Amino acid sequence: MKLEIKKPTHVVIEISRDNINIERIGKLNITQHSGQQYKTFNIKNITSIELKAPSFLSFGLIRFSIPGEDTIRIANMDPKTIQFTKKDYNNILALKKQIESIQNQ
Repeated sequence: MKLEIKKPTHVVIEISRDNINIERIGKLNITQHSGQQYKTFNIKNITSIELKAPSFLSFGLIRFSIPGEDTIRIANMDPKTIQFTKKDYNNILALKKQIESIQNQ
């Protein structure tokens, strides 16, 4: 599964076998994430998935927690957090279901 989120920041998320690959696109986007354009981690290592639906006043987010890695609570700076708009909410739900399906195998 490959999903492209264009707002609020440009991100491409791809599930490849047991891995999630997150690619940040754009200089400002990469700079906000400590210069980290790519983040890859194993789905089986995810201990929790936090999902917040977008609202009228805020973007939605999906945040992955992995043992041994700090979580930055500022969503637009955390390399394991993806923000999205209402338009992408159903695609994010499908992504979450696919990740949980792989975790349960």
